[in-house]
Amino acid sequence: MNTIPFITSNAGKVAHVRSFIKELSPNLDIEQVTIELPEIQSLDIHEVAVAKAHEAYNTLKRPLLVDDGGIFLHGYNSFPGALAKLVIEGIGIEGVLMLARKDPRASFRLCLVYIDGPGSFEVFEGRCDGQVVQQPRGTLVPSLPYRPYFVPEGSTKTLAELEQTGEHAKYEHRRVAVQKFVEWYGKRTASSTS
Repeated sequence: MNTIPFITSNAGKVAHVRSFIKELSPNLDIEQVTIELPEIQSLDIHEVAVAKAHEAYNTLKRPLLVDDGGIFLHGYNSFPGALAKLVIEGIGIEGVLMLARKDPRASFRLCLVYIDGPGSFEVFEGRCDGQVVQQPRGTLVPSLPYRPYFVPEGSTKTLAELEQTGEHAKYEHRRVAVQKFVEWYGKRTASSTS
């Protein structure tokens, strides 16, 4: 079993990533490692994720995974983006819902970064388009506050409702990124052992 540190304090993220990795590559696992990392303020999740990966690598000095993502409201030039956590802390879900009333189109986007040395990293992106609904549906998990309000394209249920029925994986932006990582990592590991 190959275990890779996943740097986050968010237990909800860990549960999702672990379940996707277990499904896609049973010989691979993650371990949650909590490190206080400075986070640059940018709407660009790629920039934020890569900066966090470098900071985490400088601390641990070993290969690891970091991710960053957010919800992007199409009617507001993709705001709040990577600032989604700060925005929800500032204006609450009610404020985000007010913004989405005019134009409910939105997307979840994520960058998963694997880093194994200074300047040696790979980025894996995932995206799920859909819309924000005004009334929550499904179970609210405080560490994943947008899920009861987000209906992915191709579904009539929110991500929270889909998770309760086990149908969420095909819509998950995080799963898309994890799948890209697992495929890349498997090829890389196979070529290094041959």
